Amino acid sequence: LHLPVPPQPAALEARVRAGATSIIDMSMAGFSVLGLAAQGVILALFWNAEFDTTSFDMTDKSSVYNYYVGVALMMFVGFGYLMTFLKAYGLGAVGFTFFITCLGVQWAIV
Repeated sequence: LHLPVPPQPAALEARVRAGATSIIDMSMAGFSVLGLAAQGVILALFWNAEFDTTSFDMTDKSSVYNYYVGVALMMFVGFGYLMTFLKAYGLGAVGFTFFITCLGVQWAIV
């Protein structure tokens, strides 16, 4: 199975000619650094966060859980599998949607 390679910007092609193994390696390295930096920032915020738990007794926990499940299903199933019909970007769309949704959940907790 041979999938067509999408056109790449000229800047990335120049990096490949300069010694990188492929355009995909260069873009994945940048994404990895960005993902690790985002996780580091959220971890630092978790470490320094102080949560006010005095009003937790008055909260209806089942409705909060139902809201979370509804939004999570919309994000994971709705947006994640919306772009799977594209041959070249199907798995990338699912993976990036899962990653962005997990970052969003972590940010909402902070």
